[in-house]
Amino acid sequence: MIRVNPNVSVKVIHSMRPFDLSRQLLALFAKTRLYVPDVDFSIVGLPLLDKLNSLDRLRVFADEFLSWTIDKDEITLVLQAMSWKSISNFFEGAKVETPYRMIVFDIPMDLSVVGYLAQITRILAEAKIGIFAISTFEKDAILVKSEHLQRAVDSLETFIAECRSIRSQQYSPLKKGKSVGLSFSHRRSPNI
Repeated sequence: MIRVNPNVSVKVIHSMRPFDLSRQLLALFAKTRLYVPDVDFSIVGLPLLDKLNSLDRLRVFADEFLSWTIDKDEITLVLQAMSWKSISNFFEGAKVETPYRMIVFDIPMDLSVVGYLAQITRILAEAKIGIFAISTFEKDAILVKSEHLQRAVDSLETFIAECRSIRSQQYSPLKKGKSVGLSFSHRRSPNI
């Protein structure tokens, strides 16, 4: 089971600190929750000739996460590893990377948001973790190699916790006699 804990004690040095983010990104990260499905995924590359065959075979997985992307050179599938295993014998020459685990950034986002996935990529690049990114209409998700999952979750949760802390400091009500900004303390010497 994966721990998703906002109070992790992993030390992560970020090249872009949370307070360097736009207000919009800081607010989004402060509200972000990570969702980690408890299942392995496969990333599969198929030749274009398998377009109709892959569509036909994938219908049986309509109730689970599935990504089918086609471009000018290939078809890319992202599906549960067990699902791929059940149909893999129908696809000779498939390129397969497995096992991967998915991290979903469980916050709806407008398509006009700029820099959210770039920050996630930076954080994980600094932790030496490669990603495979997937976006849906409202949410982003990444896949990481299974052996890097806990480190990826810890790094992201540390950053999200920093964003929440900064965000709460920005919007916490001021107490009487308190000021925002730099504060200095002065000790009086007993000789004065």
